[in-house]
Amino acid sequence: MKPTVSVVVALYNQLDYTIQMLESLNAFTKLPYELIAVDNGSTDGTQQYFQEEMMKHPEYVYVRNEKNLGCAGALRLGCQMARGEYIAIINNDIVLSKQWAEGLIDCINSDKDIGLVGARTNYISGPQMVTEVGLGYSNMFEYQDFADDFRVSFKGAYIPYWQIRPFCGMIKKSVYDSIPGWDPQYFPANCEDDDLCMQLVTNGYRNLICGDVFVHHHGSKSMGDVASEEGKKRYNAQVKDMGALFAKKWIKEKPTISACLIVKNEAHCLGECLKSIAPYVDEIIVVDTGSTDGTVEVAKAFKKVKVSHFDWIEDFAAARNFANQQATMDWILSVDADEVFTGLEKIAGQILPYYCFRIVTRNYTTNSQYSNITFNSGEYPKHEKGVGWFPSTKIRLFPNRPDVIWEYPVHEVVEESVYHLGMGIIENKDIVVHHWSRVDDTKYMGDRSEKYFELLKKNAANGKRDLRCLEQLAVQAQGMKKYEEAEAFWMEVFEIDPLGGLVPLNMCHICAERGDWNTAKEWATKAFLLSPDNKDVNQNLALCCFNTGDHLMAERLALAILKKEPVNPLGKALIKAIRELKKQKILGG
Repeated sequence: MKPTVSVVVALYNQLDYTIQMLESLNAFTKLPYELIAVDNGSTDGTQQYFQEEMMKHPEYVYVRNEKNLGCAGALRLGCQMARGEYIAIINNDIVLSKQWAEGLIDCINSDKDIGLVGARTNYISGPQMVTEVGLGYSNMFEYQDFADDFRVSFKGAYIPYWQIRPFCGMIKKSVYDSIPGWDPQYFPANCEDDDLCMQLVTNGYRNLICGDVFVHHHGSKSMGDVASEEGKKRYNAQVKDMGALFAKKWIKEKPTISACLIVKNEAHCLGECLKSIAPYVDEIIVVDTGSTDGTVEVAKAFKKVKVSHFDWIEDFAAARNFANQQATMDWILSVDADEVFTGLEKIAGQILPYYCFRIVTRNYTTNSQYSNITFNSGEYPKHEKGVGWFPSTKIRLFPNRPDVIWEYPVHEVVEESVYHLGMGIIENKDIVVHHWSRVDDTKYMGDRSEKYFELLKKNAANGKRDLRCLEQLAVQAQGMKKYEEAEAFWMEVFEIDPLGGLVPLNMCHICAERGDWNTAKEWATKAFLLSPDNKDVNQNLALCCFNTGDHLMAERLALAILKKEPVNPLGKALIKAIRELKKQKILGG
């Protein structure tokens, strides 16, 4: 009978762990399967053990290489021999759990474009390692109970991520046969799994972490001696060498970048923006949506600029996606005309395939009451305006792929498609975006708020009433002082994300604006319990305590704020006010 699953494992000594793995494989694999064990020349009795076991297990196939082919070479041979519809790739130092195969198969079949999937575990590098809940077991009997509960609790929790560690992974045989497969140049091991994953994602597949299958991993036993100093040196040298091979194969020495902008009547600021990016990109796509002030002429003065026109349809995402379609380079850098970039010269050596860069925008302002404000320090004397800046962070630099798309008609982002594809995200600290339209916030809000609010409501009415849409509606209404609408939207957010910090933080603001300091304090306390180290949360709670007569707690919080940020204006103001009250003996000395 043809097996449903071909289980492929590479072996090199560590027979004790192999036996434990086989016991769990036999006990917990209910689907028809074959085991293809490829031995890279074990000297600890592994060969003799399998010769005996194959007499009892006709589903076992044992292949011995007299020469060590390395992990990738052994897995390549095993996968070529596989007859099943699915190939399970496992380490010999794991203990399988009940329904491990069924769970991985469910994950693979959750969508048509799935490549490699991998279980979660107690010991691995990256997000497959369980850290969000306690492991809750101290022996293999308790482990099986934990794995059962884990499967029930996280049923259907599939997490897109390009980089799967297949210590216990699975791929369809047809999908594996559609790519080159395991690359034996990664010898003896390391980066071979990254290479396989990169083959998949560059051929249109998505990889998933199977979040409802938990498998115990003894950890690094299949890697040999990594505990001794000599072993660590060998391992680190191996990682370095294999990383160099991966980089040579997959990382372009000089990746090209298309900067993409959508513009309308930006002649007053576009030139300075283009000057800041032109030396560091290979082309600049400027999409004009109806300028009447000479914007197009300013753009055409730059050699790298290609101007296109787009009929405005009240949708920023649609305009940006049109701009992306004009781009011809490897990467896209999203730019607005009313900002300048610094630090782009540092990016060339950091660009990795299938990764995006999340970049901080410094929104300069004259309003010192903004949440999370950082006061100007002179770090960028040519660019700093107002009294300081508050950050907004989003993905700005990403691979030029048709499946990376902008979404939402206003406050548009590519994050959703990036998450769906499982791309890696790098929090870039070298590039800084300087944005000046918020310096005169009254004018900015007056010009745009109502239009943006209507676009967001239209988006919600058309069915996109998700968490991000509701948060944006709440923020927009709150900024326009439409507090009843803002509160209603925040309560919808709270129903979806009751443990998120945004709702109590902003409900505190709304109640404070209404003068309801007691309710504001209740929300501020909830925010503090969720984010005790957040500066804005501490400032809010300190202010609420002061205005509800809890001056002792207000003083303690203000002193803690000033200890971290001695120039914090709210902290200084609170301490000054409390000292004045003490002088007047309102606090009894």
